[in-house]
Amino acid sequence: ARPRHRPSGSFSGVTLSAIAAGLAGAGGGSATRNSTPSAFETPSPVRQRSGSESVPPREAEDGGAEQGAGAPATTVLSRNRTAASAAAPWAQAASAADSAAVEAAAVKGTGMGEAEDVASVAARTVLLTSLSSRGAHADTLFNLVSSYDNVCEVYVCPGALPSPCAMVTFATATGAEDAARLLKGAALFGREVLVVVASAEDVESIRRAVLERREGSMQDFTGSPLNRFVRRPRRHINAPSRVLHASCLPQDVTREELRAHCLTACRPEELIKVHVFERSKRRQAWIEMATVGAGVNMVALVHNSQIRGVTINVSFSTPPTGQVT
Repeated sequence: ARPRHRPSGSFSGVTLSAIAAGLAGAGGGSATRNSTPSAFETPSPVRQRSGSESVPPREAEDGGAEQGAGAPATTVLSRNRTAASAAAPWAQAASAADSAAVEAAAVKGTGMGEAEDVASVAARTVLLTSLSSRGAHADTLFNLVSSYDNVCEVYVCPGALPSPCAMVTFATATGAEDAARLLKGAALFGREVLVVVASAEDVESIRRAVLERREGSMQDFTGSPLNRFVRRPRRHINAPSRVLHASCLPQDVTREELRAHCLTACRPEELIKVHVFERSKRRQAWIEMATVGAGVNMVALVHNSQIRGVTINVSFSTPPTGQVT
């Protein structure tokens, strides 16, 4: 049996209480397969990709997508909110009035497109609680947790009490365990987030809250080209750090351009240094932040953003010398 990264006490009880009591008085959110989260508390420039627009292909961590150099300059934060075209069976059932049909269909399509028991889903699922309202958005959480494995589904319950919570299902149980272990104690937008591997009870409770009571939203990332490990194995699995690695940059990107891009997502005093490796075959860079928390925020906001039409990667890293030079 795989180890459970769970603090002392019953986390399920906390979650059930939040879903059963905290969400009871919240406004009914729409449980859609490709829900569009509300705007952040602090708005950032966003370039929305249209449904017909192709996503630049993902390449290896040391690779880059060079297309789009002639596209109009665009500041961040662009994210692909488009998943596969066919609706998940349980998402269709969620629109039906028969709760029994919803519950039966919810056992299917859990990120892999096939029937799967709840316990198996729970083994590759993590719960994130104590989120800030700014962090309770599917795209933001996807950018952060996709550092650990391909993401299948993200459920968000913004009305949970005492604070918003979310549930993320990965492609593998190893990804869920790595996320729970490495994100332990990480602060997202100034609030320390509790991340644990889910139980079957947790999974069922949040599904009911989102799919039946419409007290949250679900976004499906299954097969999304924005997942980090679509065409390569899992590697460079790191804990949050204040030094970040940027790749898939436009081949002619400059230090000043990348710095200006990053400053759309942070305060000037949080960004210490940007170093672009101009002699590398594929343009890459180090980004040094003032604190680990600032690094977490940068990954959550700038990963999968675009510079001149090119979707970039930002991940946690540590330079060989321990400093950006």
